[in-house]
Amino acid sequence: VRVGSVVELRKPATKRASADGVAYAAQLPGGASAPALAPAGSQKLKKEETARGVVLDVDPLSRVVHVSTPDELVDAHSPGGEGGESSGKKRAAAPVSAAADAAQRLRVGARVVATVALSRPGLLVLSLPKHGHALGVAAHHALWSGAGARPELLAAEAAKYSSGQKVQAVVTSLPSEAADGGAAAPEPLQLSMVDAPLAAAAGDAAVSEG
Repeated sequence: VRVGSVVELRKPATKRASADGVAYAAQLPGGASAPALAPAGSQKLKKEETARGVVLDVDPLSRVVHVSTPDELVDAHSPGGEGGESSGKKRAAAPVSAAADAAQRLRVGARVVATVALSRPGLLVLSLPKHGHALGVAAHHALWSGAGARPELLAAEAAKYSSGQKVQAVVTSLPSEAADGGAAAPEPLQLSMVDAPLAAAAGDAAVSEG
């Protein structure tokens, strides 16, 4: 399952307490199920209830799927959903999500206001509300690469960011399209963090959106 994909979420079969967020069972392509985790404050499901979430990351060791569930984010990443367009390339038009379409319209070097979707040691995932809620992976500095960094340093850096926090970033690389030109989620944008804090009073006015 790829970052930006939309998955169905259910109440987990076994109760999994987590101080890091709300636990779900994610239904993956092909019928497989995997443990999922959304930020604290996300909707808790009752038996037989379902919800949808956008994939932010898949932990390579635990296989936990980290998701985000706000309706506007899910709609933006749903192919053919609200704000989405159709791609007329190569073959019959395939639905393209609003997020994928908006990401392709950005330019390298654009400075944007972003919202923190996920902060984990070595990983910072941002969404761009003014650009179709496109997702980007950001590097604050060399620590985020995780290469040779001590776990406690990575954890301390990740703790500086929380879900919903506004930050500034610069687009360093645009996503590649799905290999078949279809509706599969593209790779996320690559972003570079701007060290200057984002003043709440200034908001988006302080940033030149590209």
